[in-house]
Amino acid sequence: MDVLSRYLTQDQVITLKMLVWLLPVHKTVKIERLAAHFSLPIKYESRRKRIQRLLKLDR
Repeated sequence: MDVLSRYLTQDQVITLKMLVWLLPVHKTVKIERLAAHFSLPIKYESRRKRIQRLLKLDR
């Protein structure tokens, strides 16, 4: 994960790891569905926005 650390913050790396884990389990890439199963102690809408921001990175 050292390569990712050059381009992403620690929080973004953790978020990405969680997304990679969720994809084979739920077999979908819909942000809304991933957010529903994303295990963070924040509101659903905040989880959805966090995933969306990570996927829109312009780096």
